[in-house]
Amino acid sequence: MKKRKTKQFDNKQTSLSQVSFSEEVEKLIDPINVGTIHFVQQLNGLLPKKIQRKLMDSSSKKIPFMGFVVEPYASFLCYEIKDEKRASDLLSDNFELVKSAVFEGE
Repeated sequence: MKKRKTKQFDNKQTSLSQVSFSEEVEKLIDPINVGTIHFVQQLNGLLPKKIQRKLMDSSSKKIPFMGFVVEPYASFLCYEIKDEKRASDLLSDNFELVKSAVFEGE
């Protein structure tokens, strides 16, 4: 039986296939797009809520999925979940949906 090659990361043994996957995913993140998200987020906060809501409604029709970037960027776009059961079924084990609101009072 052939032994799997491993590298040492943070005192944990990680297989090369896991490292390769992580490296490939990291290549998908474009720092310019992340910076743009941060800029638009700040700019969006200056707009009246009515315009923010129209922009969200409009973009959710064009792009019907939620994209996000996890740490270190911690930025995400959000859309209203219309089918909670279906969304819950898509989550990995030990994850759950939590109600939140972008606008106060929703």
